[in-house]
Amino acid sequence: ATTSMAAELNLNASAPVWNASVPNVPLTTYGTSLNVYDSQGSAIPASLYMRKIADDTWQVYTDPTSDATATASLAATLTFDTNGQLASSVPAAPTLSITSPNPNIGTFSAALDLSKTTQYATAFAVTDLTQDGYAPGDFVALSI
Repeated sequence: ATTSMAAELNLNASAPVWNASVPNVPLTTYGTSLNVYDSQGSAIPASLYMRKIADDTWQVYTDPTSDATATASLAATLTFDTNGQLASSVPAAPTLSITSPNPNIGTFSAALDLSKTTQYATAFAVTDLTQDGYAPGDFVALSI
């Protein structure tokens, strides 16, 4: 099963600050997803959504329904320094709760590493998404 994942992103420093009093569509500024795997190798999409809540401050949400609805859960608040480098993440090591489609497996946790996220005045970009845990494979051959 997946126990850790990492997202390396650039969040556009020029993006507008999200304003709850003005209808913003979509709820989030940016989003991406990757597959994580339960202990039987079933793929489960893990969606990440980001919204800018103040200059140099972003919130990262996860949403099991993959549509950034009100069911989204706050995973972390990221703050960037004047050079666009990540200054802090609260919590420092976010942990996501992931529900397997198999009721016998239930819910499992996976750590989310956002430490390589940057905020430069360039387009939103996903540089890398990784996770441990994989789908089942087939043994094809052994050569000695």
